[in-house]
Amino acid sequence: MQKVVFGSRGSDLALTQTRKVIADFQVLFPDVHAEIKTIRSKGDDIVDVPIAKIGTKGVFTKEIETALLAGEIDVAVHSLKDLPTDMPEGLMLAAIPKRENPYDAWLGREHVALEDLPEGARVGTSSERRRLQLLAYRPDLQLVDVRGNVQTRIDKMRDGQYDAIILAMAGLHRLGLEHEITHPMTPDIMLPAVGQGALGIQCRAEDTALAEMLAAMTHPDTRDAVYAERALLRGLGGGCQTPVGVAASMVSGALQIRAVLCIPETGNVLHADIQGLREEAEQLGKKVAEQLIAKMRDARGDVVICDDQPLRDRRVVVTRAREQAGKLADALAALGAEVLEVPCIQTVPIPCQEPLPSPEEVDWIVFTSVNGVRHFQTQLEQAGSTLTNYAACSLCAIGPATAKALNELGLTVSLSPPEYVAEVLLDTLKTLEGGLAGKRFLLPRGNLARDFLPEALREAGARVHECVVYETRSCQVPRDSIQAMLHARPDAITFTSASSAQAFRNALGESEWQHLIRNSAIVSIGPKTSEALGTLGVDTIVQATQYDIPGLVEVLIQWSRNAKSTRT
Repeated sequence: MQKVVFGSRGSDLALTQTRKVIADFQVLFPDVHAEIKTIRSKGDDIVDVPIAKIGTKGVFTKEIETALLAGEIDVAVHSLKDLPTDMPEGLMLAAIPKRENPYDAWLGREHVALEDLPEGARVGTSSERRRLQLLAYRPDLQLVDVRGNVQTRIDKMRDGQYDAIILAMAGLHRLGLEHEITHPMTPDIMLPAVGQGALGIQCRAEDTALAEMLAAMTHPDTRDAVYAERALLRGLGGGCQTPVGVAASMVSGALQIRAVLCIPETGNVLHADIQGLREEAEQLGKKVAEQLIAKMRDARGDVVICDDQPLRDRRVVVTRAREQAGKLADALAALGAEVLEVPCIQTVPIPCQEPLPSPEEVDWIVFTSVNGVRHFQTQLEQAGSTLTNYAACSLCAIGPATAKALNELGLTVSLSPPEYVAEVLLDTLKTLEGGLAGKRFLLPRGNLARDFLPEALREAGARVHECVVYETRSCQVPRDSIQAMLHARPDAITFTSASSAQAFRNALGESEWQHLIRNSAIVSIGPKTSEALGTLGVDTIVQATQYDIPGLVEVLIQWSRNAKSTRT
């Protein structure tokens, strides 16, 4: 029987959360033996200082993450609001279960409501976010620090130390203390912390089998909302106790985000909100951060919140095809990087060698790249058709960017895998009702696409029509561009495909390639790209744990924060 050790803080709330996670996990995997190991965090040991003044990120998570990396535990269960946005190398966020109520609760002594509290009353909270939002509504109140676990804080209020306290609704619900709540804090008065009410389940990135098991516990609506909130926090230089409140949620099929940024020096509370597609969760979060930064600049006249440019002074090479490089280059530049674009491949549309099946002859169309969507649509248009003619077919997209490309054409994606690789995509397709036997698949793809997916589908009894709609070709890299890049001595070189790695190496030649891989960080979007880089002699690779452009950017930020400059 497989044994899995879950790591948790020792508080009643943390243990209650971990036991609930284990119970849900064992419903899915009843043959797994689960154990809990309790670990004390720095935040548990320092109880007489406000959290914002302790001065470290991960005050409640670092020791648990250390135990996870050391192999003392297999899974870490965190309150997601405690988990910094920069994940340690070697760990991954494997699951985000369904969220509890994310808002804060007002607990009044003798259940006195906020509106009925007398002028000058004492309210206990150690959160700068809560303090500044409450003072914007009731500037007459005295806000005083309170620490300790949930029950300790309630007892202090009952003893008369405070007239009221503010706690998270989720913790009170999980501990069965709903009766202590006087009333919820409405979002017009107070927005919650990033990730509040949600749990983050970590494991080691190398434990792929366990990660896949944990991923089954993820709640998609919660995941997308939390991704948006954490992207907002990253955009604000989060993890440094930035006083920000945010609530993201799915409403009528759209992702809505409301956020506030509190400025301690002035007491100002700045507001921003946005709405968009769930596939754009992280981009929406970033846009809200940009709105708040712009308002903060107007209010304070400066430009720094904490560290909103974690790639400042880093020179980063983008090797992606020119027509696709813009998104990555813009994201890196916005984070302070000096971007050197050295495109060494290009995609060229080509007509299918065989007639396409009609929509009536297709059950599923599987897209494994944005290029597949773009070039397939172009080919259909040239034939007087359009992809919308296939709207009755079920559509599968390998990742958010591919799904977004389909959404922009007015099409709905029926299925996406939790990880953006063909092996996980196949496992996801195998979950279809009735299995794969007899189902008819159309695969628009590039000439260099792996044979794994169509062959595996055929082995499972599916009927597969492959359609090569574009070629990936090396393009000529001007010698002066190579010389300029070498002269700049880049800190990092990014690769988003095996073909870009091979073409870049060929453009340089062996001597210059060896020089670069010895002196620059080599950053890969995923395992297949890393495998190609390994065959080219790269021993140390910084690989994204989420296999897309946001994941690539995230791991580059982590590397930059952890690494010393490679320039001499």
